[in-house]
Order: sequence, then structure tokens, then C-alpha cells
Amino acid sequence: MVSMSKSILTLLVLTAGFLGTMSCRTEQNSEPPVPGSEINPPQPSAQQGILDLSGLSLPELGPRNIEGEWMFFWEDFIDPVTRMEDIPRGGQPFTMPHSWNGTPWQNRELPGQGYASYALQIRLPRELEQVGLWIPNASTAYTLYADGKPIASSGVPGKTADSSIPRYRISKTMVPVQNGQIMLVLHVSNFHHRRGGLWKAIRIGTVNQIENLQTTETMYDLLLLGNFFALGLYNLFLFFLSPGKPKVSMLLTVFFGVLVVRILMLGQMLVTQVLPEFPWVLQLKLEYLTSHGVPVLLVWIIDLLYPGKLDRRITLAVTGFVLLNFLVMLVTPVLFYSQIVFIYLIGLLIGLSAATLQFILNLIRGDRSALVMIGVILIILFVVLGESVHNWELVLSRDFAPFGFLLELFSQDGTIRSTAHLISTIVAVLSFFVFANLLALAASRKALAVAAASPNPDPQPPALDWPRLHQDYSITKREGELITLVVQGLSNKEIGESLFISEGTVKNHLHNIMQKLGVRNRTELSLRVRALPQDSPETESPQR
Repeated sequence: MVSMSKSILTLLVLTAGFLGTMSCRTEQNSEPPVPGSEINPPQPSAQQGILDLSGLSLPELGPRNIEGEWMFFWEDFIDPVTRMEDIPRGGQPFTMPHSWNGTPWQNRELPGQGYASYALQIRLPRELEQVGLWIPNASTAYTLYADGKPIASSGVPGKTADSSIPRYRISKTMVPVQNGQIMLVLHVSNFHHRRGGLWKAIRIGTVNQIENLQTTETMYDLLLLGNFFALGLYNLFLFFLSPGKPKVSMLLTVFFGVLVVRILMLGQMLVTQVLPEFPWVLQLKLEYLTSHGVPVLLVWIIDLLYPGKLDRRITLAVTGFVLLNFLVMLVTPVLFYSQIVFIYLIGLLIGLSAATLQFILNLIRGDRSALVMIGVILIILFVVLGESVHNWELVLSRDFAPFGFLLELFSQDGTIRSTAHLISTIVAVLSFFVFANLLALAASRKALAVAAASPNPDPQPPALDWPRLHQDYSITKREGELITLVVQGLSNKEIGESLFISEGTVKNHLHNIMQKLGVRNRTELSLRVRALPQDSPETESPQR
């Protein structure tokens, strides 16, 4: 019962922790109501290129998403204008945020590659003198104008692949407000990725609110980054300082290193904050690399921590499939691989589903430790499914923290969504630390157990008086093999790995051996056997 409780507790911790970890960040799509406010007005939505925020108090209600209908112009970089009346004819309403892939335009559906302009007039309270804007990355280059002046950009938008320079970067800026309104014009181009446009919302608030938003999001990423780095460094030291150089410590070092790289590439894209000209292709390749590395590394880590629980054929098949996709990703352009990445996601889902079924069968056969394995594989499946949903544009968000994601999908109530986001953020941050440190602790125990069991490893097993053990105590050959490994200091789990039997079978054998020899524990067993006269090299072991 105690063992079962520990398994369930481990499962719950891993579930909460890994969902928070793989999110890498939580995208704040709505905010909780301000304490003390009497009302929480619904999110205003733009209509026909006009967003009316004149009736809202931004200082009290916090940053708001700029959502709704912008005026959209395909294959036309319109002039940055200062009034809605000055935009050219021929545009159509386009709901933002969303990619332009598949958008109906003049009796055809738009492809992912091309260029376009967006126009939006924002009406604000006249007492506002300036506002702040938080601008996410666009696919794959943009320039944003406010009242005819450029205020933010990422890369260089162009009308051809040669004239455009792709780049991902999160930006914030301050915009003066004149006569209670702002006229935004956005130029976006994409010739390097499957999906084009802006699929995350621009946010508007006071300058201090946008500064605080950027700082909070950056600190969240830095918090994860620092803890991942520390755990990776800890396991690296553990690998070099532990006798036998435990493989699981090195795998964990690589695992946490991969997560460090993933955080740098996603979320607030910290690498572009430090290196604004960081190559876009390298950034995307590293993002794909981490999405390949995390599931495989975790599966191999689990295989080392819980040996024999996962069919080696499944492990090798998943590893081979991921490595093949990795090689394809390395040698092909980002545009090509972004169009076939769903094949990798489907294959990984199939492989992980097969592993889950195997553990379910093991659980049915009485292996209670399989419950933990089922939980871990289901966690990975959930994350891969989330990436698939995002890739297929069913939900254009990577916020897969456990509670917020589900309630965001099924709830239209602003208060519930805001509360769900707040809870999911707290759960993701706190549970991550529990998960990451629990994983490191498990590896430490594995490494330290090896060190304790083999301070002075003996390449040859002790030569025992097998005829006397067999004649006087009815010790079988299999029991003799167990005694040899016990004397060497191996644990029940390690003995099971060596003899290809379950840990429960090892316990049953040891119970019978102790009864035959009249001892009460492993220490007395080792002393009793070592005290027996040793046989000569030519003495044969007893037959079963």
C-alpha cells in the first residue's frame, strides 16, 4: 500500500510538473479583474477596422488584447496613413490574430507565402497622452507604423523571398496619442515558413503596464532558465564525481541543456533580446531540435531509472524515427520542413501510444510500477498532442498548462478564463520545480547507489563452496547466483536486471535463501556465506 501511494504521488507530481515544463511559458491572453473594481467589461473587439476603447480605463483594467477585424490588403504594402479615411479601397475585414493561410480572397484561398498590409484605427480616452504596445513575433517579418511613423519591426518585410529578411522577436514600444486615437498600419511578409501572418494578439495598455508585462514574462523565462541550468550543472558534476560514471546523470545533463536552449528560442525569445540579429533559420532549427530531443531523452532516462519496463524495440523505434526526422530537418529548408513536421508529430504520437499500451498490459498483469510509466508517457503524449493542435491551427496558442488550456477552450466567460490563467501560471511554475528536482533526485539516488555498491569493484565473483551449499542447505544454482550478487553489494533491482527477472522474484528467492541459511537480513547472509570455506577453481557449481 505504501509503495502504491508513492507511485500515485509520483504520477501526480510528474503530470503537473511536465505539463508546466513543456509549456515553457504561459501566454497571457486575459487578465484577472482589478481588485476593488465593480465591473469587468467584456473584451472590446474591432469591427471593420475600428477598435473603440474610448469607454475603457486602461490604467484600471490593465493591458488589453487588440482583437477583431482589421482591414486586410493582400500583396499590397499600403502607405502608412494617419486616418482611416485615407486607406485605399480594395481591402476586406480580417479577424486578428490569425494566420492568413486559407483566407478567402477574390475567389481563391491564400497560400502561406506572400505579403500583406493590415490597418486599424484605435479610439482611446482623450485624456490619454501615450500608450504602450506589446508586439509578438509575426511570420516571418513585419514593420508596424503608428500615425504614419515606424514604431517597431522584426526583420525586413519584402515583396519577394530575396528582398525579405525573416526574424522572430518580441517588441514593446511607446506610442503618443493625438486627439484620442491611433492609426496602425502593419506590413507583414512571409516566404520562409508554412504559415504567414500574425497569430498572436498585439496588446495595448499604459506604458508602465506594458513594461511590467514584459518584465514579468522575461523573469518567468529567466526563472525556468536558471533552474534548468543549475540542474544540468548539478548532474554534470554528479556524472564526473560518481564512480562508474552513471549514464542517467549524463542524460539528465543533456536533457536540461536541451530545455535551456528551448527556453532561449521560445517564450520571450531571450536569445533575440541579447542578440537582436540572431539568425532566424538557426533559431527555428534549434526550436525543432529541442522538440525532437525532449521526448526521446525523457524516454531513455525513464528506461534507465526503471529498467526493463519499456520494450526495447519501442524505445529504439521511437529513437530511430526521431533521429530520421532530425536529419531531414537539418538538411532541408525551414519552409519545407515546416510543411511536413506533422508527419513527425503523428509518428511520435503512434510510438508513444504503443508504449502506453504496453505499460497498461504490464499494469493488468500486476506490475504496479507501470502506473507511473503510464502517467509519464501520457504526459508526453499530451504535450505532443498540444504541439499538433497548434501546428494544425486548431488552437493558435502554446499555452498547455493543465487548467488554463482546457478552460480557455471551453469557457467564454472572461472572469473564469482570467482565473484559470492565474491558477495555471502558479501551478506551472511551482510544479515545475517539484518535477525537475524530483527527476534530479531520482538520478542522484541511482548514481549514489551505484557508488555505494561498488566502492572497490571486483571483476570476479567470489568463489563459494557450492557443493556444501547445495548439500547442506539445498541451495539451487539460481539461488547461488543471487547469493553471489548479494555478496557483491547489488540491490534487488540491480540483481533483477542482471538475471532478467523481476524485483518481486528476487525478493521471493532471497526470502527462501534466508530461511534455508537461518539468517534475517542481507548483511547476515553476506557474512554467513563469506565465512564458508571457498571451493577450488575446478569445483563445479551444483545443478538445479
